[in-house]
Amino acid sequence: GLLTDSSGNFPSTAFMNTLTQDIGPTFTLRAASGTNGFAEKSFTVRNPTTTAFDNGQLPPPPDLGGFPTVFQSAPFTVGVRVTASGTTPNITGTVRVLDGTTVIGSAAVSGTATLATATVSCSSLATLGTHSIHAEYLGDAIYAPSSSVTRSVSVVDRIPDISLSTTASDPRMLEQFQVTCFVLRGHDMPDTAPQPTGTVTLRKAG
Repeated sequence: GLLTDSSGNFPSTAFMNTLTQDIGPTFTLRAASGTNGFAEKSFTVRNPTTTAFDNGQLPPPPDLGGFPTVFQSAPFTVGVRVTASGTTPNITGTVRVLDGTTVIGSAAVSGTATLATATVSCSSLATLGTHSIHAEYLGDAIYAPSSSVTRSVSVVDRIPDISLSTTASDPRMLEQFQVTCFVLRGHDMPDTAPQPTGTVTLRKAG
């Protein structure tokens, strides 16, 4: 209920007692002040949630540790968890992942009334360096929206594997020979990374 003053009117700042109604219903709040009319506001009581990245479904860090790492211009996936203290119904709705203020992926959650998860396919990040990403749960009729803490992701250049072969395999002095250069997607690149393109330049060592 709302607190009133000694005359039965609402004070200039009205306070609402803790709601004890079931989660889910929509209520209309009417605030009146003497003969000055009233104002109405509708609101829905929703179960609070917590959103977090699933550490087991973040891009892997480099060999020496550090931030999760993705390759420049290569799509990647992350896992997101939404938790609540509900008993029924199950958590539904959508989570999205943002790079700063830019949405880079979204997915529907599925699970129970206490835990729902989603695997989000994220678009590639074009700028090298450290990016700050976070996840947002948009909520549903029963469960309130929430946001995760920010995580840093390192975007690194893709280094291809390069190998050479010659014909003849051991050319003699002044003998002509052919060099074949193989430029392939690096062994540590994701399967979604494209194969290298462009030009190869051969230079004499030393």
